[in-house]
Amino acid sequence: MITKKLNKFSRGFVLILLAGFAFDSCKKEPLEFVIEGEIFDKSFGQLVDGGKVKLYKVLAATTQEVFISDQNIVDGKYKFVFDRDRSEKYVIRFEKEFYFEEVLTVFFSQLQVGETYTVNFNAEAIAMMNWVFTDVAPVNSNGSASIQKLNGRSTGAGACPNQEYEYFGGGVSDTLRCAVGGNQYIRFYVIDIPEFVLDSLYCSAFEDSFYQINF
Repeated sequence: MITKKLNKFSRGFVLILLAGFAFDSCKKEPLEFVIEGEIFDKSFGQLVDGGKVKLYKVLAATTQEVFISDQNIVDGKYKFVFDRDRSEKYVIRFEKEFYFEEVLTVFFSQLQVGETYTVNFNAEAIAMMNWVFTDVAPVNSNGSASIQKLNGRSTGAGACPNQEYEYFGGGVSDTLRCAVGGNQYIRFYVIDIPEFVLDSLYCSAFEDSFYQINF
């Protein structure tokens, strides 16, 4: 009698185990996206050393960036593995002290579960270019001089569009100060009619460079 009860208990236990295994085998693997890449330091000609990358998602019909995760940059590389959802797009933000912030967008349609999406991009150290305009004696309030910025960073905090900038006389010095990519030549025209001069100045990363314009 006891043996029969044990046999019934054993069979029941086995059935429970089999049901558990069957349930586990029916569980779906998590659906994940993978974004990875390298960040190249354009100013120093090497992979970025340090800094942080942050990943955000933007839900459909919204503009709000919702934080997902972040990570420190090691050997210029980063990798995000995150749950697939119905976000419209994902935003990658690179931040490092004395560097321009880089912002990149990856749309939902570009990603596939089980496949790695690679996003490589450049980063630039910040340098400051200063054009100093001075109306020298004899002071002429009707006098003017211009520069036309031809290259260099045109987006990001402190950057200036590549266009013409005009300054007028009156005895007061004025300065056009622009954040530009470090360790490169910034080219520009100096326009002080009747003179029209093409010139350039090398701007070292993390430093201020000055160009004097007297008119």
